Amino acid sequence: MSAPASTSPRVIARPSDRAEAIRALAVVEAKRSLRGPSFWIAVALCAVMAYESQGLDWQGGAYEMFTVGFIPLAGGIFCAGVVAGSRDRRRGGTPCLAEEAALGPTERAIARLLGLVPLVVLASIAVIAFAVGIRIEGGLWIGNRPGRTDRAVHGVAELLAPMLMFVVAAAAGVALGRVVRRKAVGIAIGIVAFFVMTGMYWALQFPPVGYVSPVRTQPFSVDIDGPATDPTALPADWLLDRPGDPSDEPDDRDWDRVLVSQSVAAWHDVYLLGLALGAIGLAVRSRVGRRLILVGLMVAALGATGQAVMMPDGATPNEVPQ
Repeated sequence: MSAPASTSPRVIARPSDRAEAIRALAVVEAKRSLRGPSFWIAVALCAVMAYESQGLDWQGGAYEMFTVGFIPLAGGIFCAGVVAGSRDRRRGGTPCLAEEAALGPTERAIARLLGLVPLVVLASIAVIAFAVGIRIEGGLWIGNRPGRTDRAVHGVAELLAPMLMFVVAAAAGVALGRVVRRKAVGIAIGIVAFFVMTGMYWALQFPPVGYVSPVRTQPFSVDIDGPATDPTALPADWLLDRPGDPSDEPDDRDWDRVLVSQSVAAWHDVYLLGLALGAIGLAVRSRVGRRLILVGLMVAALGATGQAVMMPDGATPNEVPQ
């Protein structure tokens, strides 16, 4: 005997119908993400950090804070992503949102990702606005006299970094939201992962961790070969970092050169692009998602290697005084 036919015929949506359904769900998700509190709380935190950065009194502090100051925005987008991704999970016996729609898990994930685009765009506009404001004000302070400038501005590669970080945050949030049972757990996992990739580097000053950090701060302080106790004997176009307290070890009494490397910044962008592709692949899954994960890992490895190769000899990130 042949198997009984299914009582519920399978509905196969046409590509145009699927595209329209994805677009409709993305619009719904975009409205939810814009109404959610996480992004706007992050905006308020960024505003506070921007205000506080005006009082930084060490060379390169405000320049570095431009990058660090956008971390809350990335965190707000990540939280919105976790919330969005969690909508496609079954909670006990409760079906996921709009289960009757002619969309599979992959299409739903794509719609969730597209729904976060407005947040990424708004955050990127904030980056551009701050950069324009810095240029209008004439630039930022890097270096100590006699090797000092008050007209430093961020390059294109440095401006792209926080924008790519927003994309990584959105995709990683959706990916975690689709896996974890509770949104709070997904957010906690993201915080721990960010600390391991970034906070541990700042705390321990372990350079290899810096190459895989989503946040790459500049300027760099570079050791000068030979004694460098007389800054007037160094090239006039060098930016310099004055030595520490006279009671420090002899090696800490020399002046350091201060550099901003656009090459390192560009390779960091490549690394972030790889993370973004990998995170999108984790969110989408399916065959396409697995390919994106593989490509993302390769691109991220290339970006991390490029940073290591282009890093100036003897360079360390600008450290915040304790």
